Amino acid sequence: AANLKDPRFWHLSKTAQAVKEQLTQENFGWRSSVKQFVDNYVKEDEQEYFRESSYISSDNHGMPKFQAHTWRSKISGWALENTIGSSLSDAKAILNFIKQIMYEPLKSTAE
Repeated sequence: AANLKDPRFWHLSKTAQAVKEQLTQENFGWRSSVKQFVDNYVKEDEQEYFRESSYISSDNHGMPKFQAHTWRSKISGWALENTIGSSLSDAKAILNFIKQIMYEPLKSTAE
């Protein structure tokens, strides 16, 4: 966006140039973002929920570089809402850490 030359994009180009130094050169690869909102009203059950999902894939393996999920629900007409969310960065590093904990024997520091 910082390299746009068309006068219509002058403000966008200047803003992008101002923050260009803050960006990393990391290539996140393909990005897919799925957002779903379902507003459901059932007289006996009064249910509505919102679910959001984001995924950024990696270039060299099937593990995501970033993945996030959010689910918010309002069930049975209660005034309170439940929200569950999770996100992770670099899934391969996390799985390697878990594998190390599970499969490598613990070394004793006792003499």
